[in-house]
Amino acid sequence: MLRQHQTRAVKKVLQRIQDPNKKRGLVWHTQGSGKTLTMITIAAQLRNISGDNTVIMIVDRNELENQLDKNLKAYSIKSYEVANSKADLEKLIQDDYRGLIVAMIHKFDKMKVENKRSTITVLVDEAHRSTGGNFGIYLMAALPNATFIGFTGTPVSKAAKGQSTFQTFGEPTDPKYSLDSYSTADSVRDGTTLKLNYALAKSEFRVPQEILEKEFLQLKAAEDINDIEELDGILDRAVKLKEFLKSEDRVDKVAKFVAAHFRDYVEPMGFKAFMVGVDREACRLYKQALDKYLPAEYSTVVYSRTTAEGLREYNLTDVQEKEVRKAFIKKSVVENYKAIARLYGTIRAAYNTSPYIDIELTAKTKELVRRNVTIGELEMPGTIHELNAQQLEQFRQNSTTDTVKVLNLSKALLKTVNEQSQRSPFLISIGERAETVRASFENRQIEAHVALAKLDEIANECIEAESERQRLKVDENTFAIYTVIKQAVDCLDINQAETINAIYSNFPDYWWDARQEIDLRTELYATIYPITSSVEQTIEVTNNLLKLERVES
Repeated sequence: MLRQHQTRAVKKVLQRIQDPNKKRGLVWHTQGSGKTLTMITIAAQLRNISGDNTVIMIVDRNELENQLDKNLKAYSIKSYEVANSKADLEKLIQDDYRGLIVAMIHKFDKMKVENKRSTITVLVDEAHRSTGGNFGIYLMAALPNATFIGFTGTPVSKAAKGQSTFQTFGEPTDPKYSLDSYSTADSVRDGTTLKLNYALAKSEFRVPQEILEKEFLQLKAAEDINDIEELDGILDRAVKLKEFLKSEDRVDKVAKFVAAHFRDYVEPMGFKAFMVGVDREACRLYKQALDKYLPAEYSTVVYSRTTAEGLREYNLTDVQEKEVRKAFIKKSVVENYKAIARLYGTIRAAYNTSPYIDIELTAKTKELVRRNVTIGELEMPGTIHELNAQQLEQFRQNSTTDTVKVLNLSKALLKTVNEQSQRSPFLISIGERAETVRASFENRQIEAHVALAKLDEIANECIEAESERQRLKVDENTFAIYTVIKQAVDCLDINQAETINAIYSNFPDYWWDARQEIDLRTELYATIYPITSSVEQTIEVTNNLLKLERVES
C-alpha cells in the first residue's frame, strides 16, 4: 500500500508524462521512503493508460538482482523484459518494444540505435549518480523524445564532471526544480524514517609540514558536491589525501577504536556494523588491522572484484557476496528487534578512465606518506575520564546526542563502581541502578532523554555521596547500608543504619559459612521489616544488603 507522499508523487509523474511540453521531472524523496515501489506503481499505471507506452526502468545491479523481480511480481507485473546485455537493449529499442524494460545505466554506453517515439518514459533510480556523465548522454541521445523522470534521495547540486541532478532532470517551472519533494524531516515526522544517532570521533592528523604544503587537498573544488563518486574523482585528481587516510598509524588507531566501540556498545545489543574504506586497498588494510583486535571471522571485506595483486585475495563470488548480505541482515543475539536491513550496500565499480600514472613513483610516494603520517588518540565525544563534579558539568554542556550521552555516562558509572566499590560499597547499589537504566534503554523500554535524566541523577548522587557520608559522620559500611535502605524507605534515621551495621559483627564469616549467612539474613529480616512494613521490600532490601562488600576497619 502506498503512503501519502508516494501517492502524491505517482499522480504528479503521470500528469507530467502526459504533458507534451514538459519532458523532465525530478522526484526528490529521502532515502528509505519507498522510491522503488513508487516507480513500479507508475510503470503499472502507464500500462493501464495506454498499451502504446514503453517504460524503461533504470536500476542498479543490487536492486536488479535482489529486490526488483520480487517487487514487480508482488504488483502483478509478470510480463517485462530485462536487458541483460547491450545487444539485448539495442534490439528492444530498435524493435520498438511496447511494455516494461528493466536495464542498468551502463547498458546504454555507446548506444548505436535511436528511437524517436514520444510515448517512451524513462524512470531512473538513484538519478544523482546514474546520468551525470557519458552514460546519461548516450541514454538521452538514444531516446530524444522520451520523458525522463529521475528519482533520488541525495541530488547533486554541483558536479565535478557533467551536469548536476537538477540540470539533468529538473524542470525550470517546478518549485526548486523538483516535481515532488519528501524530505528527511518529513519522513521522521511521519514515522517512516527513524532519527539517525551518530557521534563524530576526534581525529587529529599530525602531517609533516613539507608533505602538507606539497600534498594537501585544496577543498575549493569540492564545494557543494555531495555525491561519493564525484568527491572520489576530486580526491583522485588532486593530492593523495587517500594515502594520508591509509597511513599505518591512522589505520591501526582507527581499527583499535572501532573494535573497542563495537565490543562496548554494538555487540552487547545484538547489532552488527559496517565500515567504509576510501578504496579497495583501505578495505584490505582495515581488515588486517581489525583482525588484531577482533576475531578474524568478525569481519568480511566486500568490494567489486579486481585482479590487482594483494587485493584479489578478498574477491567474493556473486554467491558469496549474497551470503554476506543475507548474514548481515539476520537477527543476532537480540531476538525482539528486526536486524538492520537497509544500512548495507556494496561498493559499486566506478566507470571512468584513468590517466597514465608512473606506478613506481606512485608506490614510493605512498610509502613515504604512510611512514610520516600519525594520528592523535581517538575517543567518543563527551567521554568522561573521571566522574567528578567538574567533568559532569562539562558533560552536561556537551552538544552530543542524548543516545551518546547515555552510553558515555553509563560507562563512566560502571568504571567508577568497578574501581572504587571495594572501599566504597555503597557504589554497588548505584552501579546496579545505573545498569537497570541502561538495560531499559537498550531494550527500548525508555527513551534516551529519560535514561539520561535518570543516569544524571545517579551520577550526581555518586559524586555527592562522599560529602554526605562525612556529614553524617559514619563509616563506609554504615553509609552503604543507609544508601541501600534509602532506596526503599524515604524516612530513615542514620542510627537505624548503624544498628543494622552492628548486626554484621555477630556473623564475621557469613560470606563463606552458609549457616552464618542464614542466621544473618534472619536477623536482618527481623530488623528491617519494622522499617519497611512490607514483606516484599524487606526481602529485596535484605538481598541487596547481602550483596555489599564489607570494608575492614
